[in-house]
Amino acid sequence: MYSIWTQHLDEEATKDRFRMSVSAAKSILDRLKDIIEERETVINSIETGVEIYSKPGWDALLAHYNGEKAALKFVKKLIDLDQQKDTFNDRRYTAPVRPDGAV
Repeated sequence: MYSIWTQHLDEEATKDRFRMSVSAAKSILDRLKDIIEERETVINSIETGVEIYSKPGWDALLAHYNGEKAALKFVKKLIDLDQQKDTFNDRRYTAPVRPDGAV
């Protein structure tokens, strides 16, 4: 589980309880992942269709969809509990390391 899930907690026991709660919700998170993938399919079909270019501000629309896809990708990665990493690869979302080495 990514450390971002528990970076807001200080005590290890509290982190363990929170990890258990998140793990217990795996079936819900798996369904959420399916919903996100459905939305990604819709966005991809909109982006690859020629109809979008007939709309005023189509370039802003494409930028919007790219931002939405980036956010969906982040959430999908976060909720995939089957990944065996304990840190999050995106530096923008990791907690800073304190001088004593703790996160």
